Amino acid sequence: MNLNPIDANAVQIKTTSETSELFYMVEGTEIPWVQVQSKIGATFYDDVNSHSWTNFGIYSESDITKFGVQYSKGGLSDTMLGDLFEAYNTTGLLVTSLDASVFRASLSPNMRMELPISGGTGSLSGLTSVTLYTAFVEQNNSKSSDGSGPCSTWVVDSLESESNPSSTYQAGIGYANDGVNNPGPNTNGMYESGVMYLFSESVYFSGNTGTTWSDGWSGTSRYTFGGSPLATFSGPDMNQAVGMIQLDTGVVSIFNPDIVSSFNTGVATGGTITSGLTFSTSDCNIVLRDRDTSTGVEINTILKPEEYTKSFNSSLLDAKERGKTCDGQVSITKICFYDEYGQLTATGGLDEAIVKRTQDFISVQSTVTLDGGIQDPVYLTDGRQTWSPGIS
Repeated sequence: MNLNPIDANAVQIKTTSETSELFYMVEGTEIPWVQVQSKIGATFYDDVNSHSWTNFGIYSESDITKFGVQYSKGGLSDTMLGDLFEAYNTTGLLVTSLDASVFRASLSPNMRMELPISGGTGSLSGLTSVTLYTAFVEQNNSKSSDGSGPCSTWVVDSLESESNPSSTYQAGIGYANDGVNNPGPNTNGMYESGVMYLFSESVYFSGNTGTTWSDGWSGTSRYTFGGSPLATFSGPDMNQAVGMIQLDTGVVSIFNPDIVSSFNTGVATGGTITSGLTFSTSDCNIVLRDRDTSTGVEINTILKPEEYTKSFNSSLLDAKERGKTCDGQVSITKICFYDEYGQLTATGGLDEAIVKRTQDFISVQSTVTLDGGIQDPVYLTDGRQTWSPGIS
């Protein structure tokens, strides 16, 4: 068997992604919350959950210093991340990790979360629950057109995770900005951190006159057309973040001291605060959409004259023995790819048969999926409650 080599320039790696069409609910029994101690905790240095501080770039005592220094002096104390200083030193964190069974490759950036609280002070006084929403942080080009045409949306509506430098890689949070793979070719030149911040209308809500975090939170173009407010990182109109979610791992960290201190463990239905407290869905839940990705190889093959014009079909072979040319009688229905050792590695059927004549040039594009392809959303298999985009 003669094999024709494939030009390396004809092979491209392609990644596709899909966001679930519907929002769905992750129930309280699937959200185990643990208390991560502050540094004054009796077993802080032995606590297996203390590694959670590294999600905020805090690996040692020296790393917390920046959260206690003013922004004008190179710190973050008077920014949306300022609460982390008190959290580390006094109140600690609330952390949960969503199981991989409740989402596919990652989480979409628009989410709403309900938490039970009791005995809150200030703006939380008298409340039995608090609602959190994800929101993007405004930067200079957030409201620029993404260039997709006459119905284009703002750049911020094309992002899959936070890209504001001050609140991410410059603070030691999120993925690295390497200038090569991140920002990548499919992100309009915008860095993707892999995280989203959580905000609450019950905590430090300011600077967004006439709008709230609930406005347009679930819209497909929530900022361009839904009136959803962008968060302000610093300054007189600063919005205080209360938590953060890592979209690829499903890890949620709540750091606002008021919410952490008033978290109502008394209504938990199972577990412990060290192993993970779970709650009824009416007390605790997350409404979200997820994403799946698939990586494949796209191969562009040119079938040249005199190539692929032979067949082992017995009737054609008999006809040729009788002197027939049989040109235009060979149909190609399957493409096979082999490695350098002649071992079959991939095969696929064509959408329709190709009739190859002796003098024809024919271009064939083949796509080989490497990882199983895009999977069905979880709500299609486990009967979860769902909503269309645009829910309030």
